[in-house]
Amino acid sequence: LNLGHTFAHAVEQVSGYRWPHGEAVGVGLLAAARLSAALGLCRPGLPEEVDAALAAASLPRTLDGMEPAELYAAMATDKKWRAGRARFVLLRDVGQPIVQEDVPQAAVLDVLASLG
Repeated sequence: LNLGHTFAHAVEQVSGYRWPHGEAVGVGLLAAARLSAALGLCRPGLPEEVDAALAAASLPRTLDGMEPAELYAAMATDKKWRAGRARFVLLRDVGQPIVQEDVPQAAVLDVLASLG
C-alpha cells in the first residue's frame, strides 16, 4: 500500500498540492523502482517495465523540474522515517515489496534528478 508514497507525498507537498494523488503515486512508483535497481535490490529491467506501464496509463513519468534537494527534505517528514533514518518501500520484483532502511541520501537524490 505504501509503495511509491514516500516519493508521492513529497511531490504533493513540494508542488503545493497541485499534483493529484494518483499521478504523484505513479511517478513515485517509478522512483521506487529506479531506487530499487540503483541499490541492487531488483533486476535491472524492472524500472523500464514500470515506466512502460505508467506510459500506457498516461501517467506522468517526470517531475517537471522539481528540485531533488527540496523533495528529499519533504520526504524526511514522512511517517515511515524513524528518528531521521530513511525508510522506503521498494521492490524485489513486481508484487514483492520490501521495506529498506538507511537508504543513502545520494542514491535518492540521483533517482530524483533522473526524473527531472
